[in-house]
Amino acid sequence: MPTTTATATKIAVRDLVHRYYDVQSHATTLAIQGLDLNVQDGEFLSVLGPSGCGKSTLLYIIAGLIKPTSGQILVDGQVVSKPGPDRGMVFQEYALLPWKDVRENVGLGLKLRGLNQTQRTPIVDRFIEMVGLRGFEEKYPHELSGGMKQRAAVARTLASDPKVMLMDEPFAAVDAQTRITMQEELVRIWQETRKTILFVTHSVEEAAFLADRVAVLKARPSRVKEIVTITTPRTNRRQADKDPEFGAVQARLFDLVRAEVKESGDSATGSRH
Repeated sequence: MPTTTATATKIAVRDLVHRYYDVQSHATTLAIQGLDLNVQDGEFLSVLGPSGCGKSTLLYIIAGLIKPTSGQILVDGQVVSKPGPDRGMVFQEYALLPWKDVRENVGLGLKLRGLNQTQRTPIVDRFIEMVGLRGFEEKYPHELSGGMKQRAAVARTLASDPKVMLMDEPFAAVDAQTRITMQEELVRIWQETRKTILFVTHSVEEAAFLADRVAVLKARPSRVKEIVTITTPRTNRRQADKDPEFGAVQARLFDLVRAEVKESGDSATGSRH
């Protein structure tokens, strides 16, 4: 069964529509049309789809960073109209301040909220320990590997204690081995904190390994094509060849994405890596 037992809706996306406007050509591009999605409290939901289908746009709208053309986003029943502390964003790029060390970067959100250093220190230390960066507190971003930078970014988001974590392909820029490690660490952190996580990826394996459910989006203009529930225990998900049910789920996800890539005429593939 899925790991989450929560039933309350944390995020509700209602009839979402978004058009991009080109100020030079005065043309508009319909990126999202009539997208509906519910994310449950404490759920880990992956969003998967072909390149350019609007996955990141959806995340940015939920974060309040982009105003949709029409439709609504609700978090805990409240309409989202701007960024807020209830939603924390982890970007593909590390977005660390280069002139601040790990401790200062992780504590940045707390400092902006007015917490003094005495108040910040135990919180920062907790999440630095949680993401495995103990001993690197005084290192600056240029002294860290890609995986360590992303760990710091995750710790900074967690330290701010959002209700929802929005993650936009956060492991895409790291090497394959680090990516596997980061995926496993993220699952461990999620199991410890029970944050609601919405995770955008283009990788079938990543989506299937991480999530309780996977929402597959159609090619632009985007809407939800199908939601696939992952029932395989996470301890068995690295050995898809030894678990026929999980292997079939991965194959189903791959076929769904591949069909959308073919329909859109995109030369990119729904990569399984």
